[in-house]
Amino acid sequence: MLEGFYRTPLMHQFKNLSIQRPVTAAPDQRRDDLDINLTVEAIIVNGTSKRPQLMPLIDRRLVALDVVSSLRGAPAGLGMALWGAAPSGPAGPRVLADTERNYAAIAAKNIFFGSTAPATQRPPEPEAEVLKFVKLVSIDTDLNRYDKRREAALYDVWNNEKSRLRSGAGFNTFPILKSSPNTLVIGEVIRIDPLDLVFRVALNGREPEGGAAHYKDREEIYRLHKDDVDDLIKEGAVRSDQIKRLYWVDPGRWQALTKEKMVTVTGHDFAFRWGLVRGRLIRDDSQGIVLLVDEKYCAYSYEGARARAHEGYCRLHIGDSLADALKKPLDPSDVKKLKEKLAAKP
Repeated sequence: MLEGFYRTPLMHQFKNLSIQRPVTAAPDQRRDDLDINLTVEAIIVNGTSKRPQLMPLIDRRLVALDVVSSLRGAPAGLGMALWGAAPSGPAGPRVLADTERNYAAIAAKNIFFGSTAPATQRPPEPEAEVLKFVKLVSIDTDLNRYDKRREAALYDVWNNEKSRLRSGAGFNTFPILKSSPNTLVIGEVIRIDPLDLVFRVALNGREPEGGAAHYKDREEIYRLHKDDVDDLIKEGAVRSDQIKRLYWVDPGRWQALTKEKMVTVTGHDFAFRWGLVRGRLIRDDSQGIVLLVDEKYCAYSYEGARARAHEGYCRLHIGDSLADALKKPLDPSDVKKLKEKLAAKP
């Protein structure tokens, strides 16, 4: 809780923190509960405009200032520069204590109650649903462009990271599932509407290398090379209509991902964390792991609640989180219409 508090880019701090062992226990109190008292100090500025959300976005007055300056021929972009240097901007101050720490280790040396016997230990805390902290905070439209291009902003409260997204190449993907040093699952921007971002969940597959070695980087996930695809088709392991759903992973990397619980393997079936991408193993040997992703491969699940299996298309409404979008994927009829529109584009 303390780490999340200080990772949030707001002007606040703890002034006092006291933790005490209760002198007398209440009827519903557990044996190792503690009394915690916090005093929080925050800066509130008078005269500022109200905003519907807690996190600060770019001030409308700064946007108006830029527009007026541009119309009068004066230098523009000063408003964006001021916002960029603000606490929530990309150039704003960062968290000082950014080293990763294992705070759970504190419980191993309990100064209040001593060591806890294994038989009386509490069950492990459930894994945090981190995707509920990644939210669509704004969608801006560039009225000065002929195509009225839109730009969306995602904010990851958990990691204090911001992403600016467009529908064009180079700015049209964002990470969903990471495992150092790579991103395993991404969101591909399909369309940006005035209040919604339409995206598709996808395995972050890199194109194979040229030359004799098709898969040089052992940490990456690759799309399967044409030569390997042809061999599998000849063997009857896959069909020609499944080519776009085939991927290659290094055996050592795959083993590491299973140990990290980024991937769960049951027999010949696999599923990336939270059911983001599912499928089956076509080949599993020293030459590499070959994956075939299901047609309806995405079924986001958390603590037993699972969305229906779908093709990965989701709609993220402004103010909502990625978890909200993944739990309610696009209806199959909407997906069909979306595919038809995409196929009709030149």
